Amino acid sequence: MLNLYVLLLLFSRRWLDYLLSRIVYQAKAFVMHSYRDFDEVANRIDSIIRRLNQIEGKATEMKEELRNHLEVRVKRAVHELFEYLKSEEVRTRFNSWTLDEVPKKGSSWEETNSNITKALKKKAARKHRAMGRR
Repeated sequence: MLNLYVLLLLFSRRWLDYLLSRIVYQAKAFVMHSYRDFDEVANRIDSIIRRLNQIEGKATEMKEELRNHLEVRVKRAVHELFEYLKSEEVRTRFNSWTLDEVPKKGSSWEETNSNITKALKKKAARKHRAMGRR
């Protein structure tokens, strides 16, 4: 019986030793894997940050390019509009009034000024629509 007890004790000790060595092996593998994962994640985050910085730089560059392009287009449009408005044809059409278009005299200067302003706006809108149809 003593031999059986010693045999069981030896078997239990070997089994326990094996179990503990497997636990240590698994723990080491987990730690090594987590370090490797951490390094991969850190490298990936660095890569993403570099890409975001690159995109931000391009976006700033593109904004500046678009702003310059828009500025040139607006200046050109303003210049063309200015040239058109000071042309003899526009001056003649804008300065010729029919009796129906002449603003009515108001009871005060403010009312007369308001009527003149409304008539000018109406005439400008009518001329603008006429130009759009061409």
